[in-house]
Amino acid sequence: LWFVGLALGAIAWAPALWEFEKAGWGDWGWFHHQWEVGRIAITRWHEWPLWDPHHCGGVSLWGQPQAQHEAPTWWVTGLLFGTVIGHKLFIILHHAVGFVGMFLVARRLHRMAQPAAAIAAVVWAFSGFFAWRGAGGHATFLAFHYLPWIYLCWRRTNEDLRYAGAVAVLMGMTLVEGGTYPFPLIFLLLLYDFVVQVLPPRADARVIRTASITGVLTLLIGAMRLWPIYLTMSQFPRATELDDPETLTDMLEALTGREPHDWHWGHRWVWAEYGAYVGYAVLGLAAIGALIALFAKRVRQRHLIGGALVFAACAMGSAGGEHWPWPLLHQLPVYENLHVPSRFHVLLTFYLALLAGVAVDRAVRALTRRTTRRFSRRALVVTAWIVFLGIGTDVMSNTIRIGARWDGNPIIGSAEAHFHLVSPVGYLEEYMNYPERNVGTAACYDPVPWPISSALWVGDQPQVRIQPRSAGEVVADSRTNHTARAEVELREPARVIFNQNWNPDWEVSAGIAVEDAGRLAVEIFLHLARP
Repeated sequence: LWFVGLALGAIAWAPALWEFEKAGWGDWGWFHHQWEVGRIAITRWHEWPLWDPHHCGGVSLWGQPQAQHEAPTWWVTGLLFGTVIGHKLFIILHHAVGFVGMFLVARRLHRMAQPAAAIAAVVWAFSGFFAWRGAGGHATFLAFHYLPWIYLCWRRTNEDLRYAGAVAVLMGMTLVEGGTYPFPLIFLLLLYDFVVQVLPPRADARVIRTASITGVLTLLIGAMRLWPIYLTMSQFPRATELDDPETLTDMLEALTGREPHDWHWGHRWVWAEYGAYVGYAVLGLAAIGALIALFAKRVRQRHLIGGALVFAACAMGSAGGEHWPWPLLHQLPVYENLHVPSRFHVLLTFYLALLAGVAVDRAVRALTRRTTRRFSRRALVVTAWIVFLGIGTDVMSNTIRIGARWDGNPIIGSAEAHFHLVSPVGYLEEYMNYPERNVGTAACYDPVPWPISSALWVGDQPQVRIQPRSAGEVVADSRTNHTARAEVELREPARVIFNQNWNPDWEVSAGIAVEDAGRLAVEIFLHLARP
């Protein structure tokens, strides 16, 4: 099963693998930059990447919500194989995780036959939502592939408490992979499923124990990321707006619009933010599956219909007014920092894929019961696998077209001897090269609204200054990822100013750290024995 998932991932991203040295476009430059910061910090400076001196004038990487350096998946892809190739392997690995996880959910929780489970798995793991994340550079969204595994372990915790640890570890994985959207949105799905299980007529009180234990474990395991993210976002909250409603017609287009598609289509954001292709065939099967779940006896899958409706409503944003789900959620902590409600499409496709699997599974079972002939039974199974091939080809062909967009320039440059800040000219094309080049910039493409000092200076010159100038001279200066050094000769007390942003977490070996026009500075007080 894992081999199938990896093989399908390699097929879907074959164009990107073929030209393995070419970097990604869109937001991939930003994530290439982040991964390069970590790689250079470890391999060149032998330091864990706690700080990013290469953009925004120097900002915290420890508190960066989208940092991925604590993730084991980064260690075995980006750190071992380099950033560009590593990112491509990172995408394929997550497709396999999502494919296998959804297959197991369909088989073990919903008792689907293999062809039906395979249909649910391929629709989920290779939908247009994940295609655009892998093509456009939303690397942190790939952590949504853990959702089927989290959902499976969450359900199994009711029967076996050992699965609670798996839920917590997987939720922690979404955090260490920078899951700014996966963590809070998967939490909402689990909250919905919690409500489903406590409501009559089949209330299951065990889910209260499940929620309590998995919740505590998740907080404990996730604290290594939750705490620095909380400190950062509480200090630098992100302003977002509710100005992008999505109609049912828009949603239908998002689920059925193939590549190529108009890049600008009457919404605030470009098409890549909305595209979540599953196709008309899947929607038709999902509708049939919904009818089966609604009316068939002994079918306990009505919650799949509710999930699809709830998260479809969330994806519509503010379309229904201020009392619609997303405007209400947007008033809560954490969710107030999120925007682009169409990202709820990923939760919608989760339920649509399962409903499509329900339709195929029930059709095969019903027809099989009507015949005792072995040949007829085998023919029905073969037909179901043919349906899988048709749907898989339809979904993956769209993903392949989208994935062919990996056509950026490779990461280039050689390390300069002396770290310094460079001009922001060409920033978006060059900033993924800055860590390798050992330079930085005050330009800032970052979702966190960092305060950037306007007093930083540009050019290959000393990165430390003394104020007043008459107080002494800078003998030498250097820096690593999170260490800035200066050797100075002083004749009187002075302020030593470093060419980077101020942050209160900096520790100094002498003097007192202070802020100077938004820059990091150190006050040095001398007790002179002689002039």
